[in-house]
Order: sequence, then structure tokens, then C-alpha cells
Amino acid sequence: LQRLLLQRLGSLLDQPLAVRDESLLSMGGSRRPLVWCFNKPQTEMPGLLRHLDPDQPLLGLYSGSGQLPNTDDAIAKTGAHYAEELLKLYPDAQFTLGGNCHGGGVAHQIDKAFRAAGKPIERVCYLEYFDPELFDHTGKLMLIYGRHSDFKVYQPIFAQGVTGWEKRFRRAPILEWVSGEHGKFFQRPYSQELAAKVVRFLADEPQATRKIATGGKGR
Repeated sequence: LQRLLLQRLGSLLDQPLAVRDESLLSMGGSRRPLVWCFNKPQTEMPGLLRHLDPDQPLLGLYSGSGQLPNTDDAIAKTGAHYAEELLKLYPDAQFTLGGNCHGGGVAHQIDKAFRAAGKPIERVCYLEYFDPELFDHTGKLMLIYGRHSDFKVYQPIFAQGVTGWEKRFRRAPILEWVSGEHGKFFQRPYSQELAAKVVRFLADEPQATRKIATGGKGR
């Protein structure tokens, strides 16, 4: 499955993708699958997987980061490609979707494609990603940002002030903060904190919105 996905994606964008497909699939277990779009699946996926229950299936997608152009067009085509295949695999959208940074952009395109098909994904999680379109998101949404990250992509959320930020959303998301600098969240010791928040989201357990921490690295 993964080899075919990558071959088709490379053909679509006229650029072969060099990714070991065996690192992208862990589909054992009976729980609702988590589909996550990684930028570096060989290192990021194991970083998350080691903290998940063995009964939790995880399907990792490769965002194309580092090999494909970092353009809206490439992200849109990548997301559309994955969405087409995921609609075949999960025609009732019975999975949780996630993605980090560049992979968050691809995951967003997947989510939009499912909604356009009349099959909205119930739970979506983004790490170090934001798009103003998310203000209108009506499903269960979790946004996670790094306390020590210089990638302040969360700034539009607080453009009108910290107080009452959640009122800008049609449905207030869960807002969480994790330790670590950008690009290190799947590494020890930070990966356990990240995974704990994802696991609670998967289980639909209550999560208190954390204190707003809008400082960057070293603050």
C-alpha cells in the first residue's frame, strides 16, 4: 500500500520519492486508526509509535518535505492524492487525522477533501500548524504548539488578544503546548509528552486548555 502510494505521488509530481515504505505502516490493533502525515517518517513515526498502545493502529504518510517543492500547489496535490486513496481505505472516514508542520498542511488538504465528499473526519490534530480556515472547523480539533519553538504559527489565533481567543472559532479547539524546539517533538524526552496528549485526544478524554505560552525559544 505505502509503496504504491509513494510511487503514484512521485509520478503525479514528476519527482521520485526516496522513502523506505516499511517504516510507514503499523496497522495492528482494533482501535480507530490514527493517520498521521510526517515530514521525516523514518524518525518521527517511531518516536510517536513507541508511546502508543499496541492496540492502536498507526498509518504514517510522508508529506514530501525535503523532496517536493514547498508550494501551495505541491501541498494541495499531495493532499488530494492521499485523500483519494484514504477514501477507498476508509469510505466512512472512520479514522483520526493528524500532521505536523508541512505535514499539517497536507493533512489539512486531506481533511478538506473528505469534507467536500460529504464525509467529514471526526477528529483532527495539528502540531505546529495553523491556517485561518481552521477558524471555521466544526469537528473536534486539537492544536499543539511547542513552548520553545521559534515557529510561531499560532499567532493568528491571538491576533485580537489572548483573552477570548476561542471565540474566534466556530467550535473551540483543544489548545495544547509541548516542550521542545521545532523539529524535536518526536525525540526523547519530548515525545512522551506529545504522545500523551495525542492519546487522550484519540480516547476523547477531557483535556484542559493550557496556559497560553506565546514566547519563542529561550523565553
